[in-house]
Amino acid sequence: MRAVFLRFPALVRVRGEGSETAYTVRPLLVPAEEGRLLEGHNRKYSRATKDCLRLVRRRLDRIEVDRAKNLDLLLWHRFDPILTARTFELSCPTGRETLQGHFLAVWFEVGDYRYVCLPGFDGHLFIARPGRKRRYDMAGEVQRVVQHLLREERLRFGDNAPHPKEHLSRKGDFVTSVSTSVSVMHREIELRPRFEVRLLGLQTDRVVSGWLALAHVGEALSEIDEDELFGAHGRVELTDRLHAILFESPPSATVLVGPSGVGKTAILHAALSKYQRGHKHVHPEKLQGVWRIDPTRLISGMSGVGAWQRQCEAIFTYIEKRLPSRKKPPTDVLYFDNPVALLRVGASAQNRMVVADVLKPYLEKGALTVLAECTPEAWNVIQDKDRGFADLFRVVRVPEPNTGQALEMVIQRCSDYERRHGCRFDLEVLERAFELGRMSRGNRAMPARVVDFLGSLATRYARNPIGLETFDKAYRTANRISGRILDPREQLDDRELQSFIEQKLIGQGEARTAIADVIHTIKARLTDPEAPAASLLFVGPTGVGKTEAAKVLAEYLFDDPQCLVRFDMNEFVDPAAAGRLVGDFLQPEGQLTSRVRQRPFCLLLFDEIEKAPPAVHDLLLQLLGEGRLSDAVGRTTDFSNCVVVMTSNLGAEKAGPGIGFEGEPGSCADAYRRAAAEFFRPELFNRIDRLVVFGPLDRNDLRRIARLQLARVLERHGFVQRSSFLEVSDAVLDHLVEIGFDPRMGARALKRVIEKEITSMAAEKLIAMPTEQAVMIHLFACDGRLIADVSPVEPAESVDPDLGLEIPAGAAGAPLYRSLIEVTGEALAELNDCRSLDFDGIVATEDDSPLMSMREGFVHLRQHFHEILESCEASNLPRCSAFTGRVRTTRKGKWGGHGAERARMLSKLHFQEHLESMYQTAKVVQGDERPAEDCLDLSILRHRSRWLLRRRSFDYQITVRPLLKDAGRSRVCTQWLVDQYIEVCNRMLRTPNEAQGGVPEKPHVDAPIDIEVFRCEDSSSLTLAFQLSELHDCFATEAGTHIFCEPYSGPLAIVVEVDTLEEPTAQPGSSSYRDKWIASFEQGKGTLEEGKHRPPPVVRVYSFPGGGLPGTVSDLRTGLLCRFHSFASQLPHWFYHALPVDDRLPLGGTRT
Repeated sequence: MRAVFLRFPALVRVRGEGSETAYTVRPLLVPAEEGRLLEGHNRKYSRATKDCLRLVRRRLDRIEVDRAKNLDLLLWHRFDPILTARTFELSCPTGRETLQGHFLAVWFEVGDYRYVCLPGFDGHLFIARPGRKRRYDMAGEVQRVVQHLLREERLRFGDNAPHPKEHLSRKGDFVTSVSTSVSVMHREIELRPRFEVRLLGLQTDRVVSGWLALAHVGEALSEIDEDELFGAHGRVELTDRLHAILFESPPSATVLVGPSGVGKTAILHAALSKYQRGHKHVHPEKLQGVWRIDPTRLISGMSGVGAWQRQCEAIFTYIEKRLPSRKKPPTDVLYFDNPVALLRVGASAQNRMVVADVLKPYLEKGALTVLAECTPEAWNVIQDKDRGFADLFRVVRVPEPNTGQALEMVIQRCSDYERRHGCRFDLEVLERAFELGRMSRGNRAMPARVVDFLGSLATRYARNPIGLETFDKAYRTANRISGRILDPREQLDDRELQSFIEQKLIGQGEARTAIADVIHTIKARLTDPEAPAASLLFVGPTGVGKTEAAKVLAEYLFDDPQCLVRFDMNEFVDPAAAGRLVGDFLQPEGQLTSRVRQRPFCLLLFDEIEKAPPAVHDLLLQLLGEGRLSDAVGRTTDFSNCVVVMTSNLGAEKAGPGIGFEGEPGSCADAYRRAAAEFFRPELFNRIDRLVVFGPLDRNDLRRIARLQLARVLERHGFVQRSSFLEVSDAVLDHLVEIGFDPRMGARALKRVIEKEITSMAAEKLIAMPTEQAVMIHLFACDGRLIADVSPVEPAESVDPDLGLEIPAGAAGAPLYRSLIEVTGEALAELNDCRSLDFDGIVATEDDSPLMSMREGFVHLRQHFHEILESCEASNLPRCSAFTGRVRTTRKGKWGGHGAERARMLSKLHFQEHLESMYQTAKVVQGDERPAEDCLDLSILRHRSRWLLRRRSFDYQITVRPLLKDAGRSRVCTQWLVDQYIEVCNRMLRTPNEAQGGVPEKPHVDAPIDIEVFRCEDSSSLTLAFQLSELHDCFATEAGTHIFCEPYSGPLAIVVEVDTLEEPTAQPGSSSYRDKWIASFEQGKGTLEEGKHRPPPVVRVYSFPGGGLPGTVSDLRTGLLCRFHSFASQLPHWFYHALPVDDRLPLGGTRT
């Protein structure tokens, strides 16, 4: 690769006036097609020029020079002759009219010829004819060629020729020269002898050009538009001082020293902006420039001996001599924002010279103006490494602003963002951002902790308002913090927290309490800002859940598993371990510091901390005490947003090896505490917030751990790909615990047993099944061995949803309501004929409920129907206030009546995406809402009354249980489904008079009087005991398998069973028939061929919201779909199809 300097003439066209002025910049002498591709457009001239140069670099950078393809284009961009531009006012006949206007012409001379370019005609180039004594009549030559070109256009295009006025130039058009540099692939090119190789060759960079090298490695800050430079609000004194040093004083070296993010770069921008405003009328080439240089780029690509030294010499010499010589002239400013690299870049095994060694002689003789910025820690490193080099710099301290000054800076910077990007910040956003910035120390000082993130928001949401919700979402996404922790408006439910921890961390009550306390402290924002958010030491025997506890804490605090940063101290036992964690001078990127800089909000886990060498313990001493670490190059990494967890087996030998009931709990805990206190130095041990002792596990704990391990096995790709479901009996768990019990290895031995006994067996069964088939895996323990049975998952039998007849609006709906009034009267007559009800020998008179409730409901409905009938006859049907939108949001899927299609749907790898696609493409079931709702209410009320009149009363229960019990997510899914059932009961048991006020937005979680909720012994299953026999037919349709899908997780199967409690001894929550049969089979009775162990068919699939999708519920019996949030309001419509045919009335819908 060779660097090639490009300098070429460019045409600048100006369009519009005032605030509507726009500029177009394009290369002048390149072919017309290429020139149009390289045009830069912008309302500002400087930005249009930059856009043009950017397109040129994109077109030519890193090309391989080829004569036939791109050599001519490259040479034209290196051709910058002395140009003369003039505008001529011409009058040219065009055949139909005379064209009068201004034509811009540009010419240059090569040898004895004068070449003329006409920008108005796509840069047409011609040779002017000289007159007597070789004098040129340029106005006549331009008019001659213009007339010829207009005539050629008319002959070529006819009536489609462009209008002649399009070739006129406009006021303000001009020609200028622009320059840039590109890198090209070097290739020897054979030029013909007549070519001027010396003038057009590309080998000029064999002698290093200072300007070319500077343009290649540096960024010209002085070329940035003035309105793009940030102001240093509240730093007027520092700005004036830096302006005087850089632009009004002899060349010198200056360093700005202050915390990262305090505003050092903004002060430079403000000083540069002040300099530019004071020299607006000076030619840019005569002004001082400011070049930002990354020291690492000075040696980039320099492989030859002495190459990077020659490049640095060329740059420094060019800067020294560029401006006109006068008494003590200032020079261009070389700006280094990483001066520590000057002492490191360039050194190698054979050469100890660094960039600072080349720069030092120029600073000693005052030949260059150099500005550097660094943190106090980095400046200390520079002084330690090369005191003589540091003494050449004048130190200007930039202190961190106080709270009031920082707030003013944030407000001013946000105003700049709003002006540049057209966005608008709500006041609440600024308050929240400033509050978070003050509480979180981070790796940056104020105001950068606030304005950096707000700047990224302004760029992302340009020309849009930015509210508090947008800010919170973006902040959570950027830092991966859980919303329940970050949002102060969201209260922390302690019962939900305890349930979450108990599901993930088995046993270990002290550890669960410690985790909850840490979460409470962080949520309340009571952590010490000068130390990590929390520091915990987990001690105990192996395999009892120390690492798992850290994962549970990280899972609750953060939304990303990558926020758990783990270091196994077995990998850091050598003496150089500390250097690998924080880096050294030659390799400054330490594993610990770099990962925390990338993720400042994280949980740091140091596994087996006792194996780390003393140097690592010294690092922890500073980390835990001050919440920060400085690496070898002076960069400070902040740990105040980290939770530090250390695990250790110290004291395990003295406490005893067992995980069962060996030893007294108190004595074991004391042994672990004494061992930790004796091992760690007092100054380190005292900096640990809390020491948590993990005790032994019992067999019940191992059973629960086995369930968790099985649930995690189901998350593997092979099971998820096949939509596999797993069911294990209690005997299987007992078998796993029995053979997985190992006093020395703890629960890890159980994990190995699961891999050997279950994963291998499941793999053998699955490879014989087609991948497109969803399967159910049943595991049994019989005669001391495991037996597996794999069966396909079948959907429930489909039914026709029959959503009703078409009901016209207005007066045409009157016949329907006359029919409803007649049906209501018949139902009232049936109730009036029955003066009392006899339930199991207990007589309910007409004054008692539920008889009176039914009668009141029918009376109200009849009155309501009369009112609607009057409105229909007046063609003024009012809008429905109750159950609004339920029918309108119901959709009928294309696969509703096809069993094979529904079975294939169950095997989809990504349920969420598939259900969302079905919902979007399904037909919407539309119709008149009020008739449909009225027919539904009357149908359900009539069914209940007829049930009571038949004197049928019995108790029954609905059991909701997961196939894989105690699997974490199963409790959430079962509780949600039970809550939905209770809410539906509340809806259906309300009289129409109570429902007239509308449907509550929030679900009811308190059960009605006639429903009791029991939690079964396995703690994952729930049972609803009903005394409402009239709703039995509705809930009977819920019996079956319900599949729940969550984003980024495998599907979970929940079985719903509806049983009648006819035996007096039956109790809610007792084992179902399938459980009894499985227990019998494991005792050697029955065979798998009977199929009695298999769960019922799938009746419904639920897709939870998440992953950018709103969530969908699909009923496989009816083929109907609805949104997840509206499931409770839709379920009565699906119950409607379970009613006897005589009780069902047409719902008044239309299919579209």
